[in-house]
Amino acid sequence: NVSAFVFPAFASPGNTVQYFLSQQNAEDGVNPIAATFYNTTAGSQTVFIKIDNGLCHTIQPVDLIVRFFNSVPAAQLVQCDYGANPDGISVFNLSEADVLFTGSDPAFVVQYFENAAALAANSPLSPTYTNLTNPQNVVVKITDGVTGCSSSNTLTLKVNTVTAQSITGLAKCSDNGFVQFDLTDANVVISPQETAAYYPSLNDALLQMNQIANVSSYTNPVAFHSSVFVRIDDSVNGCSGISEITLDINPLPAIDLTDEAYICANQPGAEVQIDAGLLPSGQGFTFIWKFATMLLPDTTYSISATQVGTYTVDITNAIGCTNTRAILVQPADVATIQSITADGNSPNANSVTINLTPASVGNFGYSIDQPNGPFQAGNYFPAISCGRHIAYVDGGNGCGASSFAFEIMGIPSYFSPNNDGFADRWNITCGENHPATTLYIFDRFGKLIKEIGAAGLGWDGTLNGQPMPSDDYWYILNSDDGKTSKGHFALKR
Repeated sequence: NVSAFVFPAFASPGNTVQYFLSQQNAEDGVNPIAATFYNTTAGSQTVFIKIDNGLCHTIQPVDLIVRFFNSVPAAQLVQCDYGANPDGISVFNLSEADVLFTGSDPAFVVQYFENAAALAANSPLSPTYTNLTNPQNVVVKITDGVTGCSSSNTLTLKVNTVTAQSITGLAKCSDNGFVQFDLTDANVVISPQETAAYYPSLNDALLQMNQIANVSSYTNPVAFHSSVFVRIDDSVNGCSGISEITLDINPLPAIDLTDEAYICANQPGAEVQIDAGLLPSGQGFTFIWKFATMLLPDTTYSISATQVGTYTVDITNAIGCTNTRAILVQPADVATIQSITADGNSPNANSVTINLTPASVGNFGYSIDQPNGPFQAGNYFPAISCGRHIAYVDGGNGCGASSFAFEIMGIPSYFSPNNDGFADRWNITCGENHPATTLYIFDRFGKLIKEIGAAGLGWDGTLNGQPMPSDDYWYILNSDDGKTSKGHFALKR
């Protein structure tokens, strides 16, 4: 009814409205058609409207469009069952059937109803729906969003009760529990007319949502153990089955990845024991040893290293995971003590540092006056008494120990003459052992400032009664046993 819906304003007194099948008929005013018109061309047809007020007229084309619903005589949605004992009940994603009724036209809206009563009550189903029987028919309502017209149809829900395949899970090794898998390595069996798709969960596989795209490099989302699900679809019969693929990540042997060992360079034929460093040690491991790139015959937890260089051991546990440890064997020798640095603050609190030559290489232990230890890791001793001592250095590697005799004269590294009762004068603190010792004090320009005796009170930091400035000062010590030593100290104010 064109006049009622398209040109209602022209249907007024004084206007004559006519309709024609062609432009020419409208111009000639012949063969008009009725205002209530059934189209004669399916889908779309153009007619022409002529409006005449007695003096002039206008002719305009009008497109008559008939929208029709997609004809689906036997619409069916096929789903898989899951489990060892399929019962024909499964979850469906009803929206997968939308395209069957809309022909991919976005103007159509599809709703699903459990039965005719639900349709009459306008109580649609959720797109995620679990069937009640197998097979089961549900009512489909298709609404045209352009015209408002609606149509109903039937969708059959069918569950293929196929037992899931027994698929061997995939396993790899990793310390942190995460690794990339190629899911196609699983022994999934498909026929030429079937396709396999992988999903992170069973529900995703059933609803065909969140399909895994990177099947050749999939990283498990949960550390050490995860699962994915493979859905197999038949191009003829629909879903052929859903199966679980377990992903197991086994830990590597727990080891110290690197270590160092020392072999005595001063002893011909020396050797050192090195091991695989398992944390904790245990049974069921195999060991493959190499020196550099050379395979060694040893297959035990520990071996004797006889050469300087890098040894590696591949440690494989009972489940086939391998980790590699590297041990750097370095040459070691008896340490050579180069000098002793002593700083005297009080008769029983002189700090001592044992200095080695640069060529002394190794993890050494240090002691004073204890040839058999205990040895400490550091070369600094904070409180050594005045007098004669012997320093010992041991590599702890069986290469032997070295010793060095020294005497602490108790020479302070600084003093602060500010009359606070602490370090107000400078002198050796071990003077009672060498009462005839003489010390000469110079400024940085070599000028003699003071001569003092070891048994005296020491220097108070003045020259001719005037305070000397804060600076470094130098001394020459002439011991009563004929030895001479030189050094410097600081005056702080």
